[in-house]
Amino acid sequence: MCVLCETENVHLGEPAPGVHLGRTTKAWRDYEVGEYTLTFHDTPFLKWARQPTPDPYHGLDDATLDALSAEEWDTQKAWLNQALEFSDGVKLHPQEGWRLVDACLKAGYVQSCDREVLLWLWHKMGKELE
Repeated sequence: MCVLCETENVHLGEPAPGVHLGRTTKAWRDYEVGEYTLTFHDTPFLKWARQPTPDPYHGLDDATLDALSAEEWDTQKAWLNQALEFSDGVKLHPQEGWRLVDACLKAGYVQSCDREVLLWLWHKMGKELE
C-alpha cells in the first residue's frame, strides 16, 4: 500500500531538492491525522506532529544577535526549543541521512554558517509554510 495515498498526504512544499514536505489528512497504521512528513519522491522517511516555523532571527550577524532584548531572546529560545525537539526526534538510516544532508547542501545549507542541518531544515520548512 502507498503510505502517501492511504494517509491522503497533502504536498506543502519542497524544502530541498527531492525532499517533499507534506501533511497527513487521514490516519493509517502508525500515521495520525495532521502529522507532517518528509518524503523522498514518494517514500516517507520522517514524520512528526508540530508545525515547523521559521527562525525569527535567521541571518542576523553575531553583533545584532548580541544586542537582542531579553524578550527577543525569549522568542529565539522558544523557536530553538521547538527546533531541537524536532532534531532530537530524528532517527534515520545512514543512507537516508546522507540523502537528506546532500539535498540540504544543494538547497543552500552551509555548515560553517548554518551550523546544525536539522535546525536549518526546521527554518526552511517553516519558510515553506509561510
